[in-house]
Amino acid sequence: MEIATLNQIVRNTPITPVENSSLLRLIDKVLPLGHRLYFLIEKYARHQGLLNVPWGKYHLLLPSGWLGQFSMHELIFKGKKSTPELAIIQNIIEKTDEGVFVDVGAAIGLYLLHLRQYSNQPIIAYEPSPLAFAICQKNIDLNQLPNVDLRNKACGNTTGLISMEIGINSRIAGSEKNSEEDSIKEGGEFDNIAVLTRENWTQQKVDLIKLDEDLEAIDSISFIKIDCEGFEFHILQGAIELIKKHRPTLFVELHPQFIGGYGYTIKDVCELLKPYYRLEYWDFQQARKMSRSTRFLSYYFPNQGYQFTSEAEMLDAAKTDPIPTQLYLLAYPK
Repeated sequence: MEIATLNQIVRNTPITPVENSSLLRLIDKVLPLGHRLYFLIEKYARHQGLLNVPWGKYHLLLPSGWLGQFSMHELIFKGKKSTPELAIIQNIIEKTDEGVFVDVGAAIGLYLLHLRQYSNQPIIAYEPSPLAFAICQKNIDLNQLPNVDLRNKACGNTTGLISMEIGINSRIAGSEKNSEEDSIKEGGEFDNIAVLTRENWTQQKVDLIKLDEDLEAIDSISFIKIDCEGFEFHILQGAIELIKKHRPTLFVELHPQFIGGYGYTIKDVCELLKPYYRLEYWDFQQARKMSRSTRFLSYYFPNQGYQFTSEAEMLDAAKTDPIPTQLYLLAYPK
């Protein structure tokens, strides 16, 4: 489906506000029962279109058809607290008063809202998934976010076209996937498209660029966030000249489960960046290693994350069952 068509569908999609969000978040704070509280918001899954969820001083739109996915209804119950990793970059963002921020893998715009809440610096954002791009643009428009340049492109270490698996967490199609196209079809209603991307993967060709080329004319780049479901090495490799020139602070989401499917390892990412950066490694999924009772008690305390003491400790955690779905790399220029 053409992005212009999908944008039009999203623009015309009804929006339902999530009522009593403060009360829902209070209930979750007092009784943090996770999926057992889903019945309190189940009615919204029966709504059509987009849900409007309070998000700090802004509002986050997300498809009601995605509510069956746990991370989606976490956004309603916890708001910004559902993404505790945002806290470690807030101080960096607030103190950065020059240069462009770059958001690679903007998805529906969650990080954009965070960046704009704490800084007025210009933002260039990339989101290749046509559905996520359209919703992200809707979030930008709804919140009247100034100075945001959203681009419907994938980033990598080459240019051209590339197959992408479209879903809630879209990703570049791995080499083990067949090349058969099953794109989002013309004429689909928004809710059908949302359910399709929640329950299944559908492939679509998207434009692929290198950051080195696409941002060559930018005078100053101060911060880059990357969240691309295992494709992070390719993106950094395609931005290495930009990194050498601007030395932006980097915030990279690492995906131990996916990166090997693209021919690289998390250690490869670290080795690529070490000549230019001092690296920190973080984990915000410590609950996966806790006993059931300890995990329940941990829900009563804010998730401040765990900073690994060394690269070796992080690499060991990345291959130890249960494998984390994501770890975080924070890179400070040397």
